[in-house]
Formats: sequence, C-alpha cells, structure tokens
Amino acid sequence: MRPATPRVYGLWEIGRRTLELFGVSLEQTLGPAPQTVWYEDLEVGDRFVSTAGISVSEADIIDFARRFDPQPRHIDPVAAKDSLLAGLVASGWHTAAITMRLLLQVGLPIGDGLIGAGARLDWPTPTRPGDELFLELVVTSKRLSRGKPDRGVITVEYDTRNQRGELRQHTRLSLVALRRPDPSV
Repeated sequence: MRPATPRVYGLWEIGRRTLELFGVSLEQTLGPAPQTVWYEDLEVGDRFVSTAGISVSEADIIDFARRFDPQPRHIDPVAAKDSLLAGLVASGWHTAAITMRLLLQVGLPIGDGLIGAGARLDWPTPTRPGDELFLELVVTSKRLSRGKPDRGVITVEYDTRNQRGELRQHTRLSLVALRRPDPSV
C-alpha cells in the first residue's frame, strides 16, 4: 500500500497559521485566499502587476535594519550621508521582503501549487525613504519535468520599482509548479 502524500504547506497557509497565533486572520491582512495556480494555468508571457504599492518610511528602514541588517547606512541617517550611497537606504533584504508581500498581492499564489526552487536577486539602486514600491511579474518560460510527470518548472522575472519607475530590485525565480490533479484518479 502506497503511503499518503504528506501535505506541503504553501506560503499562504504558513502565513495564515502564523497570524492566527496573534489573533489576526490572513484575510484581514491580504484579503481572501487566491485560487491555487497549477502548471497548466500559466503561459509564457502572462503578466501580473500590483495595483497598490507599499510605502517605505525612514522609520520602516531603521526598524527592519535594527532587527535584521544593522549596518550604519541602514540605521543611522547621519552616518549614512557619508557612505557610498550618500544617504539612508533600505537593506536589500528589506526590499526583498516588501517584494514578497507584493507577490502575494498580485494574484500569483506562490505555494500550494507553486513552490520556490531558486532565485537570483539584483538590487541595481537602493530603496530610499519615501519610496512607494510596486511589482510587475512576467512568466518567461515553462517546461515539464523529465523525471516527475506530476510537475513542471516555471520561470518568472519580476521588477520592483518605485513611484518614479526607478528599478529597485530585479528577480528571476524558478518555481516547481504542480500539475492539476487528475480527477479520475
């Protein structure tokens, strides 16, 4: 007898369980859960665009950096003026975290049907206080797995830009995309 397939929790479910610990529902935070996206649902050229941005304040930058990346250019506005970047800037990891939130807002539910398999992040210009960040994602390729017929690999590229269109982060992400289950099985 074949063992039952273990449940793999996607980011949406992990987020739900974490927020429930604090008495907050994920729906209150992000709205209703999106439909699972399967390999067959995505085509090369599909685009997903955030319609609402996320604003970044000086206090946001300092708070994140104090906890996760405490370098002077991220936590000390005076010291940052004399740095290579000539002013306070967000950690690239802060920009990446905001980008993850934007990904969840554009309607591509990474998790359940899509699982991250590798990424490349580039930060061509730093996120600064006063930036409002938006995301645009495009599906650039897809292929079926040679060894596992229940899945494929989707590659997406996305740009995180501010309100002036300045590129703050470019990401290339490979996703394992599960194929839609056969209802006859």
